[in-house]
Amino acid sequence: MVQTRRPQPEFAQDARGLTYPAVNVVEPDPGGGQVAASIDNGDYLALNNRYSFGNMNKEIAFRFAQASAAGTARGLVEVRADSPTGDVVATCTLAATGGANTYTTQPCAFTSPVTGSRRLYLMFRQAPGGPATNFGNLNWVQFSGAGVGF
Repeated sequence: MVQTRRPQPEFAQDARGLTYPAVNVVEPDPGGGQVAASIDNGDYLALNNRYSFGNMNKEIAFRFAQASAAGTARGLVEVRADSPTGDVVATCTLAATGGANTYTTQPCAFTSPVTGSRRLYLMFRQAPGGPATNFGNLNWVQFSGAGVGF
């Protein structure tokens, strides 16, 4: 099985607490046509299958939108290896974009080494000073590098 560089949250086979409304037509990069919404503290989603990290950049990017003042922290994403309680390999801030349908691609570097073939879980957490509910809309996540396998 070939693993995609750009997983779509609406296809996650393991998730908790999210809804999947249609992406607004103004988004120029609609991905799978839906977004993960109703993101609250403690919700999560697992990226399907496993990823091999040997030939990829050690970062993940989030296509995200939220209507608060652009740049304000809306929530955190703990990227965890192997389970919702696994080792944290990155902690990423989701920042407001100034519009519920104004999506930006927000990169985040891994802070811990990731080796081998691993399944990744995105655990959503409250940012310091941020809300505990309704963080925003997540259209897709993306990996970069020479190759992402399984």
